[in-house]
Amino acid sequence: MNRPMSPMSLVSPTRRAAVASSVALVIVACGGSAVTVGKTETSDQQLQTKKDGSPTGDGSTCSWADTALYDQVRASSPTAPVPTYKLGDDFTSIDGCNSCTCAARGIMCTVKTCDPVVCDADALLCPDGTTVGRSGPKCEFRCPGQTVCTDDAKKCPDGSFVGRTGPNCEFACPGEIPIACPAIQRICADGTPASMGPGCEQICPAVSCQAIESYVGKLLTDAVARHKACNGDADCTTVAINADCVDQCTGAMNKTGATELEMIKKTVNDSNCQEYKKQGCTLIVPPCVPPTEPKCVDKVCQ
Repeated sequence: MNRPMSPMSLVSPTRRAAVASSVALVIVACGGSAVTVGKTETSDQQLQTKKDGSPTGDGSTCSWADTALYDQVRASSPTAPVPTYKLGDDFTSIDGCNSCTCAARGIMCTVKTCDPVVCDADALLCPDGTTVGRSGPKCEFRCPGQTVCTDDAKKCPDGSFVGRTGPNCEFACPGEIPIACPAIQRICADGTPASMGPGCEQICPAVSCQAIESYVGKLLTDAVARHKACNGDADCTTVAINADCVDQCTGAMNKTGATELEMIKKTVNDSNCQEYKKQGCTLIVPPCVPPTEPKCVDKVCQ
């Protein structure tokens, strides 16, 4: 593992004096841009913070939203998603090379220089409702808890080389049975995983309108529930808990979480709700009372 670079050696003498009295450090992330982070005592990972110095975690989830590093990614990919993670998740940084963990205080990452990798700004909706972008040297989707295969290779009888793949990280030479299917498994419209066919085709059964409504509704309400933490009324906002295939009126959540909610809405509208429409389902809009001004009560948006 590369050793973290000295932060103060990366800034000019004028800037060095300005940051000498600050608790934050200035480091260089992959790609060569300066990012302000907090400092840990013994770990080789350092705490990532938002641009205003506030935490990137709320004790149960972590998010890159409003961080300087995410702004750098979004500058080159305006539609880049804001990945979120659960407490304890290990993942690759959105810079494509550093290793991170979702801790109680927020995102903790190693700090090493490496060749920048620019991935497409695609997003994947994971089975647990979080959204992730492509990351790592191979620009792969990596959902929380997903198996990461090693990079070793096997020489096949035909002279070709193959890497490990599939949920069991197996080698699969051309013509070998069984075929090792891709580790990224399609999630059907009702939230169940697709079954794998003999040629690795991912097959979803026909699902009912009610099953799609139930799954999408749970994704939306869970996203709102994950982002209730607040310090004042200004942190809270009213959101519409709806998509093209479900409507659950409105609710209150913090403004950081509202960004994730909109990403989930876009994803389900382009996938689950398309199947809903193909089956001729009719969206029933419930009677909703006018929303009230959101308040922060006991550090919870209500």
